[in-house]
Amino acid sequence: MPNSELANMLCSIIREELKPINERFTALDEGLQSINDRLSNLEEGLQTTNDQLDNLDQGQLDLKQGQISLEKGQRRLQKDVTLIRKELKESWKDVGNFDDRITTLEKMVIR
Repeated sequence: MPNSELANMLCSIIREELKPINERFTALDEGLQSINDRLSNLEEGLQTTNDQLDNLDQGQLDLKQGQISLEKGQRRLQKDVTLIRKELKESWKDVGNFDDRITTLEKMVIR
């Protein structure tokens, strides 16, 4: 047998022996692609979750600021209510004084 025929025959045998190995590599590549696709989906889901958490954090900050504003308003309102009560008490005191004066004047007029 000439060398070229022998080389061709060895190449054919090697190719045949390598076919199952190439098929395994192809299957591994397909499996890796599937894993990469699933990993990409997980990363997208994680990013979506992180975005939602960021939105929740911002909403929580907004709510906290709103609560602080409401508490400030409540304190101002409480001060106003206290002032109104004080002024109302003084007004009733004045009404009582006027009533006393009128009663005194009525007694003076009747005598």
